[in-house]
Amino acid sequence: MRLFLNDAFQFSMVDPVFSAGTFGFFAYASGKSPVTISFSDLSVYSVSFLLPTPSPIPSWTPAKSSKP
Repeated sequence: MRLFLNDAFQFSMVDPVFSAGTFGFFAYASGKSPVTISFSDLSVYSVSFLLPTPSPIPSWTPAKSSKP
């Protein structure tokens, strides 16, 4: 999942346990004042994502012997 605010990328996350389903929003007021959350144009849509190609893992190769 990737989160954008005002078309600016904020963060991404991957959870292999929950690869599909629903999501929700949570807000918490850290003080005594209540918190208000409002959305004027909330868009939720699927985007295609390809996993990056893994980097090759170097392997040990024995040196060639110089003995005849």
